[in-house]
Amino acid sequence: MINDPIVNSALANCIYKYGPISDLSRTLTDQTLGFSRLNDFNDPYESDYRVIHYFHSIEDEKKLLDPPVNALTELQKLVTDYLSRIRVTCFSRTAVNNLMWSHYAKHHSGICYSFEHSPKSPLFDPDKMSWGNVIYSSLLPELKIFQDQTTRGMLPSILSDVVLTKSQDWAYEQEFRFYNSFDGNSLKYPIKALKAIILGRRVSESDEKKVIEQVTFFNKENKTDVKILFAHRVARSFNLGIHSNSIFQKSAENSFSASIPVLKNICSESITTLK
Repeated sequence: MINDPIVNSALANCIYKYGPISDLSRTLTDQTLGFSRLNDFNDPYESDYRVIHYFHSIEDEKKLLDPPVNALTELQKLVTDYLSRIRVTCFSRTAVNNLMWSHYAKHHSGICYSFEHSPKSPLFDPDKMSWGNVIYSSLLPELKIFQDQTTRGMLPSILSDVVLTKSQDWAYEQEFRFYNSFDGNSLKYPIKALKAIILGRRVSESDEKKVIEQVTFFNKENKTDVKILFAHRVARSFNLGIHSNSIFQKSAENSFSASIPVLKNICSESITTLK
């Protein structure tokens, strides 16, 4: 990536949320981030888990698992109830992943929000919200239950791996999650936490103008300095870069180079021969 001081400052200690431009006005006006239930996500294995139940003895295992309504049935009800109340909002650790732009930002015609989040400056109150990097694995997370020792109050801690574990097929997302149990589907974010709006490679000139107008108004109203940045293809590669100058973005997208010397014609008349 080009060493751009404005970009470096705007993206320092940040996490990223991709989305369509159509949501920008609401996000800036309401100053909220959307949260979803786990079973609303597109991963069919979301919140799947494997129970490992430790008993004191074989006799206890038979006694607790044999009845029609047994210990395992009751445990599954508790877990299902807890997970159904969890709300999650997802970010990425990277703003330059082509697949993320394609899947979540309308095929590169959307935007990516840059929010500051660090131990010194958390995006949400740690007393009200849990968070962590998603763990990618080929194995289901294990829910370990110990007879007469595991209590209901331990469920949030025990189930954190269930909330934060996904198939390794999703590893490219470099996902970071905030989650907790609450009513509703959105929460307000701290205004000062929004550092930049990154425009995708395929954003039209009209949409670019709309974004600039909305961000300019947001900055004026809230006395903030949210930067407008531009994703671009890095020269000679399939990689993405980010720059603060739209003119640089457009030149970086140009595949033509006029600086390569041309060999002398050694065969038949060239298709580019000038008469």
